[in-house]
Amino acid sequence: MHMGIFGRPVMLLGEMVFPWMFEDFAGLRPYQEAAQLLASKADWGRLYAPEVLAHNKVPDPAGHHPGHEAALSAAVMDK
Repeated sequence: MHMGIFGRPVMLLGEMVFPWMFEDFAGLRPYQEAAQLLASKADWGRLYAPEVLAHNKVPDPAGHHPGHEAALSAAVMDK
């Protein structure tokens, strides 16, 4: 586990990491090979199960960014 500048572990979600970032950000370099392997995987299963999310009792506030598929998120949240 890599430690961040404040002495805490770096908790990387990876949802907004692009290939060029592994060159530009030294903290990401140790993860470059693993990221390439994950990016090359083509047989991922279903990410979300709407029938399971429909029974979720935990509030899920979300922020939407320009270009985000807000309509899809809203449709899932409305169920």
